[in-house]
Amino acid sequence: LLAACRCGAWYDDPGDSDAALDEAYALAKRAVELDNNESTCFSILAQTCMLRHSYDLTLQHARRMIELNPSNQWNMADMGIMQLYVGHTEGALDWLRRAREVDPYFDPPWYWRSLGQTLMTLHRYEEAVAMFDNLPAHRYRAAALRAGCHARLGQAEQARASAAACLATFEMPSRTTATTSSDNAPSTRRSTGPTKVSRGTLASPELASDTTSRTRCRRVGAD
Repeated sequence: LLAACRCGAWYDDPGDSDAALDEAYALAKRAVELDNNESTCFSILAQTCMLRHSYDLTLQHARRMIELNPSNQWNMADMGIMQLYVGHTEGALDWLRRAREVDPYFDPPWYWRSLGQTLMTLHRYEEAVAMFDNLPAHRYRAAALRAGCHARLGQAEQARASAAACLATFEMPSRTTATTSSDNAPSTRRSTGPTKVSRGTLASPELASDTTSRTRCRRVGAD
């Protein structure tokens, strides 16, 4: 949980320091040392490695997560996100779909966004838009992703409307705001913070926000 919160603080910080992410990594490793039979610990460690661009370690810890609890829908979705992040798109789609097969009622907002992003990567834009339609309308990230899909489909009017909706709902937090939020509690669910593209376009505070609801992340990461 502490590691997830520090990942959220790193993500929310508009600066370039990786101190919070380094602290998250140390905490996640410590969690695994304390309980090496808890799949959630390996999930958070894997996603922290993912944000650090340590992809071999990401997959190593993710595989251990699945070994410990292979029928858990959260683990399946987490694996899907990590597979997408490292470029295994078809595998990502399979894992994400398996999560819903195990639990048809599994539908956290970040799940639909991740599934939509996977379909975008596969150039299946119409299907991706359908996934993004499951997201809350006021989320700027959802609007941005819809705009991209509509643009790829040559639907200029819809793309402009989605882009306008994105700009209307986006607010870049100041350093003071980010510091305040990370000092208290992570923002709610794979969230609305600014995307640090240089740190990975899939990265988001979802990891931290997830922990508030199930003591774990889900894509160290609420869209």
